[in-house]
Amino acid sequence: MRKTNINFYILIFLLLSSGNVFAMSVEDYVKEVQDNNQMYQSFDYANQGYNLQMIEPELQFVPRFFTEASRINDQRRTVAPAFQGSQTNIDNLSSGFGMLNKYGTTSKIYYSYSKTSIKNVNTQLVSMPEFYFNGWYLDIKQNLLQNSFGRATRYKIASEVAKSMTSQYNNKYQLTAKIIEARTKYWNLAFILESIKINQQAVDIAQHTRDVLLSKVNKDLGDKSELIQIEAYLASRKYDLENALLNYKYQLIDFNNTRGKDVDIQVIDEISM
Repeated sequence: MRKTNINFYILIFLLLSSGNVFAMSVEDYVKEVQDNNQMYQSFDYANQGYNLQMIEPELQFVPRFFTEASRINDQRRTVAPAFQGSQTNIDNLSSGFGMLNKYGTTSKIYYSYSKTSIKNVNTQLVSMPEFYFNGWYLDIKQNLLQNSFGRATRYKIASEVAKSMTSQYNNKYQLTAKIIEARTKYWNLAFILESIKINQQAVDIAQHTRDVLLSKVNKDLGDKSELIQIEAYLASRKYDLENALLNYKYQLIDFNNTRGKDVDIQVIDEISM
């Protein structure tokens, strides 16, 4: 009799401790998994990364701003120092926009400034030892054979996008599998709770029947063999209930961990069966 009461109080404790679990719907639980489960979030972040990877190959066709600067300091010995000087400095600066289109054409429009200075030159022989070049320039380049009018570039982009899409589809499968797993855990826990209630009812009925038969046997009004059978049945139902409670305990841990909530295992293990 005392054992049944212990199980009854264990059942009440567990149901109360999980009351906030099934106050939520399965969709609420899935939402918590999506918001708090680190593995799910990693799949979600990876999915966002694959979306960016599919856009990345197209970025090479976006106009880009560039600035280039260089300086040459040539102090090599010259054959005719009077004409060539002892040192030549060349400063270059270019800035503008460039773009590659899908047909392999490279075009650039830029402003260029160049300064050349020749030192230790005979100014009577060289009237301009220092001079400048500057102006706007337009460069257009088309590879007719190497890139087949951009075909190789387009094929490369298509290949990169296909790889990213493949990875993204695999990742979406993992996301879907995680959602299915969360739904399965929700309904498994609901099923276990229902089985606990059914087993508890079976134990209560068997216990009541056993008490009635025991009273009759003690008064020589009942068959002792029936008492033995009901006691065996009662022991079997208690065993099923204890297994259900134990199963529930560990399923609840997994249930809460999946939605990113920790369960104090030590406190649960203190519950005697």
